[in-house]
Parts: sequence; structure tokens; C-alpha cells
Amino acid sequence: MAFTEIESIAAYYLSQMLTVQTEGPYFLGGFSFGGTVAFEMAQQLRRTGQDVALLFMIDSLYPGLPDRPLSGSISGSARTHSPGSHRGRIARHWNSLFRLKRSQKLNYIWVRVKGIARPAIRKGTKPINRLIIKFCLGWGKPIPFSLRNQYILGIYFFAISRYTPRCYGGHVIYIKSEKRSGDHASNWSNLAGGGFERCEVPGCDHMEIINSANAPFWTDKLKKSLLKSQEACTAMPDLKSAPAASRKRAFKAKAT
Repeated sequence: MAFTEIESIAAYYLSQMLTVQTEGPYFLGGFSFGGTVAFEMAQQLRRTGQDVALLFMIDSLYPGLPDRPLSGSISGSARTHSPGSHRGRIARHWNSLFRLKRSQKLNYIWVRVKGIARPAIRKGTKPINRLIIKFCLGWGKPIPFSLRNQYILGIYFFAISRYTPRCYGGHVIYIKSEKRSGDHASNWSNLAGGGFERCEVPGCDHMEIINSANAPFWTDKLKKSLLKSQEACTAMPDLKSAPAASRKRAFKAKAT
């Protein structure tokens, strides 16, 4: 595992990006873990005197905070586990079975048993999958395709758990799903020294925010932000053609 820290992952992405564009301004953004990496990339760029014109984060976890939904959004889960809901579901299933023919009842029961058992089976196979992944890594074998998502997510969570973000002198635009706790956005806002914009996508959770039905809520904001940032960069004087002393004064003014 060559990259297990946010800083090293961001540095690698930067090394690849700089092969395409060696000078700013840069327009960075990412969804979830990618937004956290983009934040660190922006930090590293600014430390080298480069200009980051846009930093766009989509529903990124703040390191150290639990990933729990808003209290109002867990009501569905609470209803699922409440005694009343169990009695109601049993009654509905019983009524459905009563209306079915004898040949259809077995299939009805089998489909629902599979639906209950599948999550439990997936949970039980995770330790076995971790052993397979460790074996593959230890013996230099490729990880089975079906296990690569679990492997990558494990690295992401490990990297975030060790990351301590520092204050960022630039402006941050943060897109939040309605059902994710607002604590994450609030903590990111405390680090944004150049201003913080928070936009919330209604009626969705973390994974639903990128669905085609919800994406227009933030893609429009992204387009407008890109255009605004590009226009601002065009309006700035060409620092490269200015004398060295003028460039130093300009970068000093931008950093303050």
C-alpha cells in the first residue's frame, strides 16, 4: 500500500496533474473522499505559491466526526425496528399469503427470506474477504475484482482517520446532502479563511446526491462557479509579465 495518507495521495494526484498543467490557476473539486483529497491538493498548491481559483467539495466527511445522518432522517430506520412496525409487517405478509395460491406461497416466503439473509451473509463474509485481501497483498497477487471496492474503501477510511486538515486561506464551496449531519460542513467552514459557501441538496442522502435526479441541484452551481472563477482570473493582471518585485508584492497581497 503505497498511499495510505491524504497528504501522499494528494501529492501523487498533483504530480500527475502538473504533467498536464504546470502553472495555475487551478480548479479543484471532488465528491466524498475526493473532496477531502482536493482540499489537501489546494493546500499543497498554495504553499508553493500557486493560485487555486476554485475549490468545490461535494458532501465530504470531516475527519474525526462520525458519519451519522440527521436525527430526522433516521426516522425510517427507527420505524423499521420499532415493535409496531414489525407487527404491521407481519400482518401485511400474513394477509398477502392468505390471498395467494398454495403454489405461490413457497416462492413468496423464499424471496423474503433471501432478502433478510443477504445483508447478514454480506456482514459475515467481510472478515473472510479481509483475509483474502491480506493474502493477495502478502503474496503479491492481484486482489479479486469483487473485493477491490472493499479494499479501496478501507484505505480511504484509514487515511481519513489519520488526517488533520489545516486552515486554508482560499474560498471553499461545499455541497451538502440534506440527510448528512451539518457538523461536517460547519467544521470545514472553520478552516476556510477565504470564505465558505454551503449549498444543500434537498431530500437526499450521501450516495443519492450524485443521482441524475439530484445532480442538477449542484451541477448548476458548479458551472456558475467555474465561469465566475475563470472570469476573475481573466480580469487579473498578467503577473508573469510584471517585474520580479511586482510579482512578489502581488503574491504577498494574495496570501494575506
